[in-house]
Amino acid sequence: MNTRKTQECRQRIGVKCFCLALAALCPAIGSAQTLNLTTEYIRGGGRTLAVLHQPSPYFTDVTSALANEANLLYADGVSAGCGGGQYCPYNILTRDQMAVLIISSIYTAINGPGQGGNFSYSQTPYFSDVPTTYWAFKFIQKMYELGITAGCGNGDYCPTSNTLNYQMAVFSTSARLCVLYGVANGCGGHSLTGLYPTTPQYYQDVPSGSTGFAQIQYLTSLGVITPTNCTPSCYYFDPNSAITRGVSTPYLTRGILDDFSY
Repeated sequence: MNTRKTQECRQRIGVKCFCLALAALCPAIGSAQTLNLTTEYIRGGGRTLAVLHQPSPYFTDVTSALANEANLLYADGVSAGCGGGQYCPYNILTRDQMAVLIISSIYTAINGPGQGGNFSYSQTPYFSDVPTTYWAFKFIQKMYELGITAGCGNGDYCPTSNTLNYQMAVFSTSARLCVLYGVANGCGGHSLTGLYPTTPQYYQDVPSGSTGFAQIQYLTSLGVITPTNCTPSCYYFDPNSAITRGVSTPYLTRGILDDFSY
C-alpha cells in the first residue's frame, strides 16, 4: 500500500475514508480494530479517489469508493441495481436508466424513501421512441413534464444512448433545484444566477460559456463532485465522455437527495 501523504482526507460514516489524491493512505479509522479493507483508485466525472473500502452489503460488485452511495440509493428505494444482486458500477449509464434514477431521486427527496415512483404523468407519449409500453416510460414522461429535458431532437428521447458527464450535471442540477424550490412550476425554470462561482474555473475543459458550465461549477462548489486534487494541469471534467453508473451516484445522493453523511 502506498504510504505517500494524502493531500486531503475526509472521514465519512462507518469505515470509509475518502482521499482526494492519486496515491494516498488514509489514517486509521475509529478504534484499532482489524477491518477487511482494500485500496482502489477511481477516476471519472472530475474526481480521482484513492480509497479504503469494504464491500457493499447489497451489491456483490460494489467494493469501491462508491459503495456508500450505492448503498444509500438501495436503502432509499431509488435503485435496486442492475439485477442479480449487482449494481454494475462500471457500465455506462444510459438515458433511460438516468431518467429513472433522476426522477426517483426527486420524489424520494420530496416524499421520503420508497416513494420514488409515486407521481402522476401523462399517458400520451411525448417522444416517438418511447411508447407507453417502454419499461421507463413514466420516468421519461416526467423528465419532460418537469422541464428537465426536451429529448435529443426530432421528437426523440434516445433512451438507449449514453448519458454524458455534462448532461448528468445539467439534469441533476435541475432536479436539485426542483427539490429545493418545488416541482409545481417544473425543474427547468429555476435560475442558477448567484448560486455558483464564476471563478475559479474548476476544470480546464469546462470554460465559462460552455454547455453545463454553470451547473458543473455549482455542483463542484457544493462538494457534490470534486476536482482532481493535483496541479491545475490535471483538472479535467471530461464533459463529453459517457458517465458510468458508479460515477453518477454522487449526483443522485449528494446532488438530489442532499445526503453528505457518508
